[in-house]
Amino acid sequence: MGCYFLISAVNKRNTEHSNAIVYVLIISLCVLSIFGKGFIVKAGRTPTNSILGIRNVIEEGPAKGIFTHYMLGYVMNSDYEDIRANVEEGAKCLIVTNMVDAAGTTPYMFGEYEVCHFSVIDPTTYDERLLVYWNQYPEKQPEVIAVDCWYGQLMEKEDSWIIQYIENEFGYKEVVDGKYLRFYKR
Repeated sequence: MGCYFLISAVNKRNTEHSNAIVYVLIISLCVLSIFGKGFIVKAGRTPTNSILGIRNVIEEGPAKGIFTHYMLGYVMNSDYEDIRANVEEGAKCLIVTNMVDAAGTTPYMFGEYEVCHFSVIDPTTYDERLLVYWNQYPEKQPEVIAVDCWYGQLMEKEDSWIIQYIENEFGYKEVVDGKYLRFYKR
């Protein structure tokens, strides 16, 4: 609207340069808009919010081809490799993720996995409501639980409900550490 009023004011003056001024104004506004939208990247928790901060590309999965900052791309690519190597197609899977540069709930789409959570809205919750859900839908009890870790160091608090459930009730037989995920398998 401001541009409209500015152009109207210039045209009312009706000088010999009015049209040139209007064209310069419109072109500069377009260039500024295109440059601003093309240069600024609004990606949340990134080290920089411009295209100069792009250092990686996601190579596989549903986000394939997305340019991002280095760490998010590295984690997403690593999680894709680890999940494809450690979770069989068709497996019932629960992904526990709270880390900042984690893939979130995206790994559910890395293959044909059955989601074992009542919600895939990120961030999800991991508490007693899962037991209620699994009691109502026993076919949704997980065979594999993937939890955030950082090169073998568990990133979920040891006293959290989900870790207590895994340690005391899940009945896992195998634990495999990936780069950023730990897999508990029945």
